[in-house]
Amino acid sequence: MVERTAADFATLFSVTSQTNINSIEESIEAVLNRLDELYGMLDMIRTDSTVVTTELLPAIRAKLDSMNPIFRQIDQLEKFVVVVKNCVMEMDKTVEEAEKEFSALNSIKKAISGISFLGIGKKASQV
Repeated sequence: MVERTAADFATLFSVTSQTNINSIEESIEAVLNRLDELYGMLDMIRTDSTVVTTELLPAIRAKLDSMNPIFRQIDQLEKFVVVVKNCVMEMDKTVEEAEKEFSALNSIKKAISGISFLGIGKKASQV
């Protein structure tokens, strides 16, 4: 019985190197697959970087150069808008002053027309 128990314990504690080797090989295979994917992504990034630097950046630069006259026109238009704004503000001040003068003259005219001077105002209103 002791021999049988010892044999059972021996099989229980025996280490099979094949199972350990298989798990290590599977881990190495998974790491190699991920490393291969990483190299593929790096190659794709390099290719994209090359396309950007050789094709897209010059195209963007050419488009920017072609847009410079439009940018200058926009700057000139902004300056023109400022000039027009100043003119409108000046004109508005002039109109306000004229309205004040006109209303002052109009109130004087009303005050004078309300006074009957030698009966002239009453005759005009009666007729």
